[in-house]
Amino acid sequence: MEEYQRDYGSALELGPFSGGISLELARSYPRLAITIGDESAEFLEHVEKEIALSGLSDHITVKRTNLDHLTFNDAQFDLVILRGAFFFLQSRENLLGELFRVLKPGGMAFVGGGYGKGTPEEFIDEIADESRELNRRLGRKRISAVDLEGIVRKSRLTDRCDMTEEGGLWITIKKEPISGCKDKPRVKSVRGLREALDIQSKEIISLIGAGGKTTLMFALSRELTTYRKVVIATTTTKIFPPAPSDTSFLFLSRDEEEIVDYIIKNASGKGHVTIASELLPDSGKLQGISPSLVSKLIELGPVDCVIVEADGASKRPLKAPNPEYEPVIPPCTTLVIPMVGIDALGCKLSEEHAFRSEIVSRLTGVPLGEIITADTIARLILHPCGIARGSPVHARIIPFINKVDLAFDLSAARDLASRVLAAKHPQIDRVVLGQAQLNPPVAEVMYRE
Repeated sequence: MEEYQRDYGSALELGPFSGGISLELARSYPRLAITIGDESAEFLEHVEKEIALSGLSDHITVKRTNLDHLTFNDAQFDLVILRGAFFFLQSRENLLGELFRVLKPGGMAFVGGGYGKGTPEEFIDEIADESRELNRRLGRKRISAVDLEGIVRKSRLTDRCDMTEEGGLWITIKKEPISGCKDKPRVKSVRGLREALDIQSKEIISLIGAGGKTTLMFALSRELTTYRKVVIATTTTKIFPPAPSDTSFLFLSRDEEEIVDYIIKNASGKGHVTIASELLPDSGKLQGISPSLVSKLIELGPVDCVIVEADGASKRPLKAPNPEYEPVIPPCTTLVIPMVGIDALGCKLSEEHAFRSEIVSRLTGVPLGEIITADTIARLILHPCGIARGSPVHARIIPFINKVDLAFDLSAARDLASRVLAAKHPQIDRVVLGQAQLNPPVAEVMYRE
């Protein structure tokens, strides 16, 4: 994991020595989606029992596969592990090539034998003799570094492999990321939402998609209040009541004329006002206002910006709208911000990680239970019936990739943003990367050339 430098993605562990590493990875890195593969049905049955006893069945999938011709798609995995590999490589000359085939661009494979660097010598001494005797009885021939170099040459992967004898004999296979696109997006470090989203006077901003919209709405409200006259935060669906730190003024009324009158008479000088129609006693949420009222509010003299939460996602990192009634975007919207959580990457497509997962599956073509990839999320953003469904044709669309941890997620967020921008959607000229809960919430902005 020091080499891999990520805490998410799709991983594959192969061979009859597999299982132990996968269990430890699943415990320590729950965002990894792991598959264990081998030829032996009997061995895999044993592994499945171990996985169930460990309570990790939701994180690890078991699949039978031929090791000479892996039954996996090209570029399917970010991480591949084959421990005890050199007992196979001498008789399976195609195996390294197969590992390279199933790696995604930017992915890594770790192939080798030994106890790993950092393992105490006294621990190795306790079990090494027994291991050597077992291998002798099984007729396993010990492989040398020279032997391994010859195997790598035959596989034509010499330029893509690094060898080490620290902690055993290991090779690391790296597949270079895709690069060289002439339309490579520009990256700009931006601290504030106002600049990142290029917000102008009299904007109506609709937030849709995954969890984090309410947090972003109030962060945006606080920032714009510094520059603007009156900023109204509201919803066309439902939201939880804001904390005092989110808004100083909350006005509730089911009478639209009363709301308009309140804004005209009282909003000036308040900076930021949150509006809803009523508090719902059953859910404790605020019921929103109509899209037609939003268009009236922006016309009022004191009001310079209206920010609308126009969708719900039950705090999931990914969401597809119900085509019958979602999202509720006011037709007068000038800026639509579809939100996705980068933490969806590498998770299995299920209701746990994606709200309305069956619709996500239908729109993206990814079966339920399969891994959510950057392509999956990009398709969901760009699909006419996806996250931004119902966006007015005159509105700008600026996706916001949320929960970006600079230490782990920035490269993955950039890759996702690049895929969205490469589609050259006529309403999307940039993607914002950030974390709505932080101050400042923007990490950087990627622009289409």
